[in-house]
Amino acid sequence: MAECIPNIQMTGIIEDMCKISKPFENFYTMEIPKLKGKPICWIVSSGMAGCAVFPTEETQKKYYIKLNLCEFLKLNKNKKYYLIAHEIGHLVQYAKGIPGLRFHPQKQENITNLLNSMIYDFSVNVKLKNYGIEIPFFCHEPPHMKPDFELEYIFWYVYIRRYICLLDARNKKEIQVCLAKYQDNHLVTIGDKILEIINDSTLNDSNKSFRIDEIKYIIEKISVNLKEFFPSPYKCKPIVSQDKYTITIQMG
Repeated sequence: MAECIPNIQMTGIIEDMCKISKPFENFYTMEIPKLKGKPICWIVSSGMAGCAVFPTEETQKKYYIKLNLCEFLKLNKNKKYYLIAHEIGHLVQYAKGIPGLRFHPQKQENITNLLNSMIYDFSVNVKLKNYGIEIPFFCHEPPHMKPDFELEYIFWYVYIRRYICLLDARNKKEIQVCLAKYQDNHLVTIGDKILEIINDSTLNDSNKSFRIDEIKYIIEKISVNLKEFFPSPYKCKPIVSQDKYTITIQMG
């Protein structure tokens, strides 16, 4: 595992956030006990600002969150509260036994991250909103239209569409500008089908326990739609497999 940010540094950052933001303090006070005493290790990252790491056999004694401290410190205070709370929200999901989702084969870690985000982010954000934490929108451009990025394009579209109802008017305008850049084509059509599958599930309710069979059912339905979308290079029927920690869509 990569280098960890010193606990004293992260403790100081979080204590300051609790002093300044009552919603963040309430969230932190109520949600951290749900991790049942398992510590959080904050890992130095050079990638995205923050990302919770799914438990594995090697990492089961601690929870890990990747944090790009340089990028994090550049954020405004509301985005800082959101980012830390959001990633801790994912750890609470893991503590309930939620499996990681993985797309294989993959050429980009982004695709697996987006698969997880478009399924699980919404319920975390609903919880944060209920605590009074503002949900910002981190604007993402559609990926370049190359074959390797088509799946990423679809997943970004679904992810952004799920955000809309959680945003205030200012951020909603920003997200609508971003969505306008997604052209009405076969990629958007498959994205709409996947969006409908997810929205018809009970995973949108942050108060409900995640059911493994429901998550697996949703992933199976998504994989069927992806089979219709990918005539090549994924020529075989998608296979959804599961181990202790992960549900995988195996294409080809």
